[in-house]
Amino acid sequence: MSVAFTISLPAESPFRELASDVAGKYVELVGGSAADAEALASSVAGEIETLAGGPGAAVDVRLVFEPTATGVDVTVQCDGRTAVVTRPLPARKS
Repeated sequence: MSVAFTISLPAESPFRELASDVAGKYVELVGGSAADAEALASSVAGEIETLAGGPGAAVDVRLVFEPTATGVDVTVQCDGRTAVVTRPLPARKS
């Protein structure tokens, strides 16, 4: 069973890249493919870019990772704004 967790990092580089790497690894741990990992990492990076602004932004980003019945939700919070990135995953075969 996968667990929810929260991570807070500075939004500037290289931490920004670390945030998307963590997103990709998380989706693999909950049963997603490498393509799912890449897609989620890219979506999370895009939301951080949108919420935090340019690469030199001196704010923190908070990511809340949660497995769902159909995939993974990542809540991205930065500078008083919030976005949720959802990545559906195929049903596991028993």
